[in-house]
Amino acid sequence: MIGLSPRANLTLGMEEIVAFCSVLHPFRQTSKAVEKLTGVKISSKEAHLVIGKRGEEAKQERANELEAFYAGGWYQEQEEMSKEGPERLYVEVDGTMVNCQEEGKEEMEVKVGVVHRGVEHLGGGRYALKERVYVGTYKDAQRLGEEVYMEAFRQGVEWAGEVIVMGDGAPWVRTLWDDNFYGATFVLDWRHLRKRVWEAFIPVGEEIGEERKEELRIALRDTLWRGEVWEAIQAIKAVRDWVISSPEAKESLTGLMKYIEENREGIRYQELRERGIWVGTGHVEKAIDLTVCRRQKERGMSWKREKADNLLALRLLYLNERWDEFWQARSTKAA
Repeated sequence: MIGLSPRANLTLGMEEIVAFCSVLHPFRQTSKAVEKLTGVKISSKEAHLVIGKRGEEAKQERANELEAFYAGGWYQEQEEMSKEGPERLYVEVDGTMVNCQEEGKEEMEVKVGVVHRGVEHLGGGRYALKERVYVGTYKDAQRLGEEVYMEAFRQGVEWAGEVIVMGDGAPWVRTLWDDNFYGATFVLDWRHLRKRVWEAFIPVGEEIGEERKEELRIALRDTLWRGEVWEAIQAIKAVRDWVISSPEAKESLTGLMKYIEENREGIRYQELRERGIWVGTGHVEKAIDLTVCRRQKERGMSWKREKADNLLALRLLYLNERWDEFWQARSTKAA
């Protein structure tokens, strides 16, 4: 049985095999896969250590890359880039909760983004995002903003005909938009807004009846689709004023009005669709599934923040097709 120190007992090639299996499968399955592929027995603990070691390296390299970029590296990159940006560049961001092992916490948020140039048809009913790059972090929204802007810059964001930032309207999403993509078009996810409308009217039914409640939901949905934010807020306010005896209903409708007002810039769906712009964040939801859920949210899994972030850093290398570059650099150093 190999010992517990990857530095002392695993060759670089074996570490890459262990890491590759680990970013795709749970650690116990990794142990079985590595033995099947190589004949070498490793423990789940050994796989954890490899991910910790190499994940920390991947994160440090990314941090160095960001530091150099924001210290002026962007200027050098700009000189070497074509000044012809894409017609339209999309930046989609969202977050999801992951079970947490840290004391006093049941869950922690991981933030994910995807930068792309739209969809291309591959034939046979298959589609893919053009020039797609995933980013993700267990750190704060500021770090995600730095990540997505650097990738967007390399996609030509400063010369793009139009930049679309999409999200669910959470405060950190709006801050990321303001801080990193000034002048970009913000789109509030249509499905999320519809869900908020539906949920806000749940406690209203006892006051006005289920049939009338559903009529109001539909009317409000259509008003928001047309981008008539002021009219929507006035309609909600009128319903709230009717609801005299239910503090819960009043609070729910007040919260909906606040949410709509704070995200009013992103509520103009009919206009955007007529221009061929998506109004839903399905691509970043898919990105969350690929980068986080398929590996870190299986039944019974829970994580410490640093370990989850290490694994995510390596999985992003794999999904962004930067895996070989990372390991080849280590091979060169070892030679």
